[in-house]
Amino acid sequence: MKSQSRKPTLLYVITQGHWGGAQMYIYSLITALNDDFDIHIAIGAGEKNNDLAHKLAKIVPIHELHHLNRAILPIHDILAIFELKKLYKTIKPDIIHLNSTKAGILGSVASAVFKHAKVVYTAHGWVFHEPISKMKKVLYKALEAYSSKYKDTIITLSPQDSRIGKQLAKKHTTITEIPIGIAPAKLLAKKDAQDVLQKKIGKKIDNDTFWFGTIANLYKTKGYDVYLHAIAEMKKKDECIFFCIGDGPEKEYLVTIKKELHLKNVYFVGTIDSARTLLNAFDTFVLPSKKEGLPYTILEAMHAEVPVITTNVGGIPSLITHKETGLCVEPSNTKELTKALDYAKDYNDHMKSYTKTAKEVSKTHSLENMIEKTRILYNTLL
Repeated sequence: MKSQSRKPTLLYVITQGHWGGAQMYIYSLITALNDDFDIHIAIGAGEKNNDLAHKLAKIVPIHELHHLNRAILPIHDILAIFELKKLYKTIKPDIIHLNSTKAGILGSVASAVFKHAKVVYTAHGWVFHEPISKMKKVLYKALEAYSSKYKDTIITLSPQDSRIGKQLAKKHTTITEIPIGIAPAKLLAKKDAQDVLQKKIGKKIDNDTFWFGTIANLYKTKGYDVYLHAIAEMKKKDECIFFCIGDGPEKEYLVTIKKELHLKNVYFVGTIDSARTLLNAFDTFVLPSKKEGLPYTILEAMHAEVPVITTNVGGIPSLITHKETGLCVEPSNTKELTKALDYAKDYNDHMKSYTKTAKEVSKTHSLENMIEKTRILYNTLL
């Protein structure tokens, strides 16, 4: 153990600041551990909406990485490694905690010349499970395997991701499973939550309408395109309304699909702060992802006792067991998703019966537990 005359320096690195699961994860750790560590955060500058930087502006020093981008850009990627090397030499962190694929790969390679720090990497889902070309899948898998030799510990969020991590990692790299956790939140009552969303769209919804809701950024990985086609095939879609809370680069494309399919009851309402508080508005929560790690939104819906429809990707099966804690269908399968949506509409009592067990599962994923396990890991590395 190092001398405790000073607080250990902890540097978080993440590819982008646009609010999502990885950003919530970092924010939760920083706000909980700030008294124990001298914390810095470095964020890629590629995104216009740096929500994480705004939230942390008065809490910890923020370093902007001008060349760290989500896309593969060889020149910028090389420059990002040098940017990170310079930052490491300046801050002299005891622990470097990398988050997201690009930060994980480039940040660990950059640490090779900085032997002082221990390197931790949280895999928020494996990127080679995304809907990308076969060549990119092979490339990312090789890069994850290669860069693991510079990592002391890889944190995985689920048993599914742990198995993959053990196949990829070098012998000296430890795989530590620490699932994400949530704290209880005060939710709006059903009527109040529905009023907020009705004001958002400027329309009063009939009382007997069935409400579906999704909270997820508009990325390809979230499967919104499949969702829209599944809605179009529903038997009673005209008796339902579909709220999609979130923003992102796929919005224009998705709005085009919506128009082509004549889906009048689908609403993209953009980002809403504290969207979790609106969960009671929905009769069923839907997350149709093509790739995930372990999504906060599903845990939040489970804790709120809102029925869930989702897909068999990443760590989701560790939360949702089909027809026990919700409905879990195969990803990118329009037919299966339509069937699940129809089932939720026609057999809402069955869906509600799953929520009691789902809530008990969600209680095993506490924020306090996630933070304490991470704190113990950090102290073990020092």
